Amino acid sequence: MQLSSRSHRLFLLATAVVGVHLVDDNFLQPPDGTSASDHLVSGLVPLGVLAAGVWGYSRVRAGVRALIALAMGLFAIIIGGVEAAYYTYEVGPSGDDYTGLLALPAGLLLLGVGIVELWGSRRATPNPWWRYSRRVVLGVAGAGALYQFFLPVGVAYMATHAR
Repeated sequence: MQLSSRSHRLFLLATAVVGVHLVDDNFLQPPDGTSASDHLVSGLVPLGVLAAGVWGYSRVRAGVRALIALAMGLFAIIIGGVEAAYYTYEVGPSGDDYTGLLALPAGLLLLGVGIVELWGSRRATPNPWWRYSRRVVLGVAGAGALYQFFLPVGVAYMATHAR
């Protein structure tokens, strides 16, 4: 299993930025009228998912590493970038919006790492028809699975975090 040290470092850096935003958003600067203890589940579960992704990233094959990076990239864009960009546009940046705005490029970086990992893991079969049809089917199935997971998670996150 060949793991590029550059992609691993970029993955760790981007994941750390997302983790800092999660801690900042849930525990250091909770919304008005709430305390950090009110956000234990909404803060610890995503941090646990990030930790599991970091732990597993270097232990799995390139295709699974790509899926981890792509999923975390979408997650970072949803939890950090969308909310922070919305509040920055509507009322100006304040509080945890700064770390949220940093989570947006971190999410894009994770998407880039995932795409590079996915490209590097492609299997070259001798029959081009089989190779390209397999890639199309896997791509459509992956996009559908991500859509089925991230749309509800994104809607739920925005409904509970956007005032």
